[in-house]
Amino acid sequence: MLMECLAEYQRQYGKVPSWEVIYQLVLDKCAAIGQDSRPAYEYFKKLQALPANDTDYVLDRVIAFCKHRALINAVKTVARQLKNGETVGSEIIPMFEEATHIGENIEDLGYIFHHSVDAVIDKIISPEFGVRTGFPQLDNIWKTGWAPGWLIALLAPPKRYKTTVALNIALNIVGPSVGGNVFYYACEISGEQAVLKGFYNITGFNEDIMFDSPEKFKQDVKKSIEQKIVGNLVIKHFPIGTASVGGQIRAHTRMLVKQLGITPHLIVIDYADTVNSSTKTGDDKAYIVQANVYKEAIAVGSEFGAAALLPDRLTAEAAEQKVPVKRVFQGAFAKGGIVDGAIVLCQTPTEYQKNIFRTFVYVNRHGPAFQYFQGSVDPASSKIDFGDSIPYNPDEEAEKPRYSSNRKNGGVPEDLTNDGAT
Repeated sequence: MLMECLAEYQRQYGKVPSWEVIYQLVLDKCAAIGQDSRPAYEYFKKLQALPANDTDYVLDRVIAFCKHRALINAVKTVARQLKNGETVGSEIIPMFEEATHIGENIEDLGYIFHHSVDAVIDKIISPEFGVRTGFPQLDNIWKTGWAPGWLIALLAPPKRYKTTVALNIALNIVGPSVGGNVFYYACEISGEQAVLKGFYNITGFNEDIMFDSPEKFKQDVKKSIEQKIVGNLVIKHFPIGTASVGGQIRAHTRMLVKQLGITPHLIVIDYADTVNSSTKTGDDKAYIVQANVYKEAIAVGSEFGAAALLPDRLTAEAAEQKVPVKRVFQGAFAKGGIVDGAIVLCQTPTEYQKNIFRTFVYVNRHGPAFQYFQGSVDPASSKIDFGDSIPYNPDEEAEKPRYSSNRKNGGVPEDLTNDGAT
């Protein structure tokens, strides 16, 4: 009766009643049903006298009791079907799943501001809060790494090392400096190609060595894995355009968690243009579809307690500037308000020829942005180095690469004598 009164009051007024109001509600309920109010009064007085500092223990006991009863009911259902000679179908699975999930909605009530000082600060500053990348250039920006539910976009024009950088970050996270787990969805290149790039990276060898001495290459890979890999890297390929983030990728992630017993710290979806959204909006505009892909990546990361890294395509005009121009990125990257971080890989045509690339942190929702680095890439071994910090002067005039009028091969820069160094 008391719980009915509390629930009705909560629904009507949106708050918890005071002791006086609770007592009046119980008296009114007793009068309405013609029940003696003295037992209710005695119960109410005992309840009011109880200390309220054991709520966590009581809540845990109640949840454990409810789970236990729900599991017993599920087992009884199976036993009854077996006794009657019935086939136990897949419909029994949700009963067990629901039983194990009882209490989850109670456990996450949110933060009460004036009671949350220690809990929030200790959580945020804990080294276990987010996943660090193992690259000091990035880890100095995000002090405890990328937090669960964050979405980091990695932006570059086509064939400008998005996959290579994403794989380097994944390998660092499963390496000894971080020791995390990564689920990598390769949707542009095959799973075998992605795995081989990882082998080249950890050994420092290229495909020529693999073809010349395959058995020795295998042994070198195994030895390097023993020395350099401590976490779990799972690479799964979906052909271009066949998987949706909220559908197949989410389902596969759930299957990995259940069957392998590991939880990801980072989920890489490589890359945005190669996957679909499972959300049907009735609007096929490209930017709306892409925004839904971003939203679903955030949702999947949040569900599994992982950060999400989403490489995405950027126009050459935006990334080939000698100095990054924010307004160009804003036009080319309309989804910037959705992500927690956006990292742009910049290369002039000459820098591309010399395997030089610059990294520009364009978006950082949780701290300062516009950090700027110049590093290098080794395409043969799929290794990258973010390099050193370089000055970023947004007022400096940025020059567009000049193209010849012959566009048969996509245009050729007229002047490749300047190395494009900042």
